[in-house]
This record gives sequence, structure tokens and C-alpha cells, in this order.
Amino acid sequence: MLLSEFVSSSITQIIDGVLEAQKHALEKGAKINPFGLSIDNPTTKIQQDYSRVEFGQVIEFDVAVTTTEGNQTQGGAGISIASIARIGMDAKTDSSNTHVSRLKFSIPIFLPQQTQD
Repeated sequence: MLLSEFVSSSITQIIDGVLEAQKHALEKGAKINPFGLSIDNPTTKIQQDYSRVEFGQVIEFDVAVTTTEGNQTQGGAGISIASIARIGMDAKTDSSNTHVSRLKFSIPIFLPQQTQD
């Protein structure tokens, strides 16, 4: 899986999971990330847009990525997520070098807010 696919899929699934959980919470009388919430927490990220305040989170990624150099073509280019089961287990003999590196980064996100419904 390419790194771009992994990041996009992860963020999309988090957003979809929050929306699904909000629907379930509404049926049960609970709220997830409710609109108008007031939190006094110094680690919470805040965005203020004149009349609106939103509370955000930071998604932190820590992934192992692989790059391959050599003669073998495997249908595509880019940085791939390393599969834990495959790291160090390739017994192929060819003229390629595989490098595994760790990549850490974070992405701020403002999740959907549940309305007062």
C-alpha cells in the first residue's frame, strides 16, 4: 500500500467512524464532539473564526516505509508502507536494494461536530 493511500484511508476511516458513532450516540442520548462544547485543556488545539470556536486533535503517524532500488519492476512508484510480516523475510536474489525507514508526522484535524438535535 502506498503511503498516500494509507494516510488518506486512515483519515477517511476516522472521520467516517466519528460520524457513525455520532449517529449511534444520538439514538442513545449521548453526544460525541458536541457543538458548543467548552473544554479547559491546554493540549487541545483551538481554531477561532470570529463567531465560531472549534476543538481539534492531532493525528500522529509513526510508520515504517520501504523504498526499493534495482532492476525489478513491481508496477508503480512511490513510498510504500512496510508490512511487518515481510520485513527481513524476502529471500529473492535479484539486483535490488530495499530500504526500510521510519517516518513520523502529525496532521491536525477538526472532526465533525454533533449538532444539538
